[in-house]
Amino acid sequence: MACVRLQQHTRRLCNQPIRSLHSQPSFPIRSLHSQCYLPIRSLHPQCSPPIRSLHSQCSFPIRSLHSQCSLPIRSLYTHPTPDYEQGQLRDGERQYFYYIDHQGMLFLDDARMKNFTSCFKERKFLKFFLSRLKVNARSGEKNATWPYVSPCGDEMNYVRCDDLPVVYQAILRDSERLLLSWGDTKGLLTHPLDLTSIAMCPRSGRVYHPAPHRQGGVGLMASKVAIEIANNFVFEDDSSTTPTAICWDGTSYPLHHNVLSLLDERIALGRYSEIHPD
Repeated sequence: MACVRLQQHTRRLCNQPIRSLHSQPSFPIRSLHSQCYLPIRSLHPQCSPPIRSLHSQCSFPIRSLHSQCSLPIRSLYTHPTPDYEQGQLRDGERQYFYYIDHQGMLFLDDARMKNFTSCFKERKFLKFFLSRLKVNARSGEKNATWPYVSPCGDEMNYVRCDDLPVVYQAILRDSERLLLSWGDTKGLLTHPLDLTSIAMCPRSGRVYHPAPHRQGGVGLMASKVAIEIANNFVFEDDSSTTPTAICWDGTSYPLHHNVLSLLDERIALGRYSEIHPD
């Protein structure tokens, strides 16, 4: 009987801590839950508006950026459909169409991308093609659209350009004189350099020099050569836009600018497009 009472007392003692252990942590757990849950709820409403506002703030610029960029991108890749076909047979001749940019690189006119990777690079072909280039003396629409031609047997190559067909790309020095290399031929096509005949167009800042008469009589200095020459220009004062002389190898050469009058005549005749800055 005493043993039974001892077991009951022991059970009461053991059950009490178990219940208290359970009851004591339960409140902290619930309080922990309530403490954590409320901040989570409070964190959510606090954070969600910034997220929504961030979306609203970013989405408009992104849409506006798309609308602003999409037009230039479309215009960049939109290439007008030419009114010709390369190799077409017209007027008893096989016709091809070319373009020369302001750096002197030659392209097929309908090439969508005109850069170093798509230009003609074979020096012998360039010499052959450009040495035969001449002013288009034919009348009609082709004269205005294609101011130059390069005949080759039964073929006629029509050429238009960004500025001029002769673009000087390097200054070469031999034992007696200075030469200008043109046509992207690296010396296969040259023209004597006359320092007094160099002229800078006050409208565009581009630099010009006489060229072979067959190719129109006026040539453009490519950017690299123009910078080298312009660094040696002499101006009357800081406000002047037209150089009066060029200092080369310690010698000053006066500039007469006669080539500009020839350039103006060519523009008036429609041989060259109006000059614009790069």
